[in-house]
Amino acid sequence: MKKAVLAIACILPLAACTTTERNTAIGAGTGAAVGGIATNSVGGAALGGVAGGALGALSAQ
Repeated sequence: MKKAVLAIACILPLAACTTTERNTAIGAGTGAAVGGIATNSVGGAALGGVAGGALGALSAQ
């Protein structure tokens, strides 16, 4: 039950976003996760987040 509440709390704010904002947020989050895992550093996570956010924003247009 706690996992379901947490999932809803994480997804609900995206319901009020435009498509561009939603894609940017999802891209940044995914990029940060992949960058952090791939490089095992905060810098890699930051770079992945920036790149993912940019690609997410571009994909919405």
